[in-house]
Amino acid sequence: MSNQTAEIAIDILQNMRKANDSLRQASVKIQSMEDKLDISDASLQRAMCRKKVNIIFYTVLIVGFLVLGVYATCKFYFKVVQP
Repeated sequence: MSNQTAEIAIDILQNMRKANDSLRQASVKIQSMEDKLDISDASLQRAMCRKKVNIIFYTVLIVGFLVLGVYATCKFYFKVVQP
């Protein structure tokens, strides 16, 4: 093997090592981004659940006040207006 061929082989190996390091760094960055997406996805799911709970709570509250209003009106009507 000539001296020039050995130098070319060493250059190729060094370039492969640099490419491997770059791939490793890119993999770490991608993993970090995936972790952030998982966190944001989980927080989005919690927010959607909270929104559903709030909608159900306020719907029950409004319906409760309507029923209470109808009850009070009927009670008032049958006791005061129509004795």
